[in-house]
Formats: sequence, C-alpha cells, structure tokens
Amino acid sequence: MKNLPFMLYSSKNLVAWLVMKNLPFMPYSSFVLNSEERKSRDLTILMKEKINQKLSETGEKERLKDLLRSQLVECGWRDELKMHAKEIVKERGIENVTVDNLIAEITPKARATVPDAVKKDLLQKIRSFLAQQPGL
Repeated sequence: MKNLPFMLYSSKNLVAWLVMKNLPFMPYSSFVLNSEERKSRDLTILMKEKINQKLSETGEKERLKDLLRSQLVECGWRDELKMHAKEIVKERGIENVTVDNLIAEITPKARATVPDAVKKDLLQKIRSFLAQQPGL
C-alpha cells in the first residue's frame, strides 16, 4: 500500500497517517523519473532506512525523541498547539471533530512552528551521532 501513487489515495487522513508513520508515499512525479533520478532516490531512501535503523538499534532515537519533547515543552510550543486544538474543538463542537481530523489540521501548523533553534539542535545531535558511526 505504501507504494501506491499519491493520486490513488482518496483520504487526507491516509496521507497524514503515512506522514506520521514516516512511511514514504510516492507522488505521481516519482513515476516519471529517469533512471539516474530513480537511482538517486533509491539510494536516498536506502540511506534514510540505514540511519533510522542505526538510531533505533542504539537507543539514540528514543533519547532524541525525549530531548525534542522536553525542548518543545520548554519553549511553549506544546502549549500553543494544545490551545489551538482546543480552539478548533470549541469552534466546531466536540461532536463534529474526530482525532484524525484534528491531527490532519494541526500537523501543518505544528511542523511550521517548531522553533529554528530546536531544529538546529536536533540536526546537530543527529550529525554528531552519525559522525561517530562507522560505515555510515
């Protein structure tokens, strides 16, 4: 299912779910790539999988998640999103909002409002971790 072209997905919730699960979904443009572009894309996907596997195996992924969670709480990002979610529920009424709809609506704002300092710190920690790993 994760390799179906984007135009076959009939639900925004499915796309949001794929993104949340960090599964690749292939937009229509991926079917019109030349062989070099496909090879490059495949190598990128393979490298991401290797990095993700190494992060998981060593427990670094969980440590980074915990760090990210605490940084987002400290900077007020979590409270801001919580307030935004409450506003959405209040506007539409609790009966008219599902968890999936709320996630789909809040996710773009959530990603856009992560402070640059938090992103840079996380990226620096990932790079440091990868620099210490042989074979990556």
